[in-house]
Amino acid sequence: MIWKQYKEEKHEDVLASMLEYMADCQADGETLGYTKADVERCNEILDAYIDELSVLAENPDSEEILLAVEKVVVALNELNDECAYSLIETDQREMICDFIIRAAQEAGLESDEMEDITEPWREF
Repeated sequence: MIWKQYKEEKHEDVLASMLEYMADCQADGETLGYTKADVERCNEILDAYIDELSVLAENPDSEEILLAVEKVVVALNELNDECAYSLIETDQREMICDFIIRAAQEAGLESDEMEDITEPWREF
């Protein structure tokens, strides 16, 4: 059940923030480098990460969990690049990194709580 909670939290925090910012910009007549479809792709990427972790949590292996972290970060880098680096702003970056780290720890990754495990691959 914990994995369902992670997915709900993501919707409430990260994705809602992206959609709210998009709506504010559109209301002001500003053009963004991303669309609602891009936010949905971000959702799919993060959902796939949680789905993978839920399986890995059954028999935790830090190396495999870190590979899942690398995979999600690289996918988010690519998506953000396609969106002219406008999808993941500072606030979203902080929320996403926190989300990725906490979920990895929940799956059984043993690391220093203060360590940013996304940093080796993160471009956003």
